[in-house]
Amino acid sequence: MSKTKHFGEVSIVTSMGSDQYIPLTDANGNITRITKDNLLASLIGDHTLSMMSSGVYILFCTSQDPKFVPPERWSEYSANGALGVVVVEGGRNLVIALDEPAAGTMYWNSAAGLCGTANTSWKSIAVDLDGESKTAAIMASANYEQSNPGNYAVGYCNQYSCFKSTTGYGISAGKWWLPSMGELIMMYSNFDKINYALSVAGGAALQRADYWSSSESSSTYAWSLDMTYGRIGYGTKASYLHRVRPVSALLQLTLQS
Repeated sequence: MSKTKHFGEVSIVTSMGSDQYIPLTDANGNITRITKDNLLASLIGDHTLSMMSSGVYILFCTSQDPKFVPPERWSEYSANGALGVVVVEGGRNLVIALDEPAAGTMYWNSAAGLCGTANTSWKSIAVDLDGESKTAAIMASANYEQSNPGNYAVGYCNQYSCFKSTTGYGISAGKWWLPSMGELIMMYSNFDKINYALSVAGGAALQRADYWSSSESSSTYAWSLDMTYGRIGYGTKASYLHRVRPVSALLQLTLQS
């Protein structure tokens, strides 16, 4: 049953029962019964997909210039192959890699040692959006694993690359990095949208788990973000296993044939 409120001669419907409908008459006098769900679907239409992906796009290229489109339009361009998912937020953009390490989790480093700059304030790292320079500094540090860097979080991201045989173009190694805490927060705030775009592009979903950042707390600890609750924490670099997802950026990437 519906609920109504009466104001003088006007009755305002405040809810509609599942067994009720609105009659819709066409030019020939034919009546169609419109239920609440029918009405909602017809009003929203394809806008549902747009709302699910607002601010999140799929990246590809057919030449040296990158292009990105909403997930609902990906079928028009899928033959080119996706290079990643783009998040646009607050005037910034972040490219999320399509996959993660096969093992699922990694140590941050093989041993303790400060590789960049220590920051013990979660308030400072929460707004840090410079994972690129942090990754570069860490990779150049004598304290970072140099013999097999790709087996650890920062090195894995630095060595990550994505090329498409369909176009001959991609984003080369050295143009990806381990996200800073601020960049991880961008990913967390768009978690469902990113995963929707990843599923459309054929990528691996982000997990509701801890992800390493390139932000260091000390020689022993590095900061991480729990994608389940949005909790900022830190773990021992050489003994905590967390998930890792490489990122890049549209304005900084180089596409190579």
